[in-house]
Amino acid sequence: MKNARKIGIVGEAAAADFLKKIGYNILANNYVARGGEIDLIALDPCFCGEQCLVFAEVKSRQNTLSGFAVDSVTVSKIKKITAATNDYLIKNNLLDAFVRFDIIEVYDNKDINHIINAFDAID
Repeated sequence: MKNARKIGIVGEAAAADFLKKIGYNILANNYVARGGEIDLIALDPCFCGEQCLVFAEVKSRQNTLSGFAVDSVTVSKIKKITAATNDYLIKNNLLDAFVRFDIIEVYDNKDINHIINAFDAID
């Protein structure tokens, strides 16, 4: 297995553990649809007093020497994630759900930065 993929797998596990510790319920990981893939799908029961479906992109890096992990989430990647999200919502009859897109940066497999509503800041 390539080192980058190994780092990604460990980072996704760390991100899922982080979300569980702060009260999220993990519904799916590595959800694949024709349009793209979603790293983590979780339920945040405390967001604005309502349950919220969180579609999270996890980006793992060993350090920030080459930049921040969030910088690798491009408009093209966002389109793929939203296409996969639409697939998930339709298949699970959740079209009325409150939805949020987060990015979780994982550095050195342990330092986590959770960016809530991350796609709102990316154009």
